[in-house]
Amino acid sequence: MKHTRADGQTFTIPGGTTDVIFPSHPHNEQTIAVVKTDGVYPEKGYAVNDLCTETIYIIKGELLITVDDKEETVREGELLMILPGQKYCIRGKAEALDVITPAWDSEQNHIICKNCQRCLYFSLKTKSIVFRIKLACGLILRRIRLSSSKKI
Repeated sequence: MKHTRADGQTFTIPGGTTDVIFPSHPHNEQTIAVVKTDGVYPEKGYAVNDLCTETIYIIKGELLITVDDKEETVREGELLMILPGQKYCIRGKAEALDVITPAWDSEQNHIICKNCQRCLYFSLKTKSIVFRIKLACGLILRRIRLSSSKKI
């Protein structure tokens, strides 16, 4: 299966993360995204995936990725694997290939506060954003804005 950027869905996440997520494998075995970061993800706290492993390969630039409180500098030509259940934060300026297995499911991705470690949840939907919050603390996250409505 061949895909071009036009087949993917562009995205913007507050904090400086943008680019395109390509259609998932027909049997939901993986999703691939090209990601440009110029800032921090998430803006506050950490992200955690319940089910997905993210393998981040740096095409250009470098990122400081904190996984379970351990910082790793990942440079061009290197990769870092983030396993399910690991809390992570990504900082820096880079273009990366993100291979996600199994296929990306926004319901399994959560943003947790650095202070209380209780979850704030958000959901990424195809044509609109569903923003659901599990009340945990005073941390409020902004919406993720999609600049395209193509189905993935």
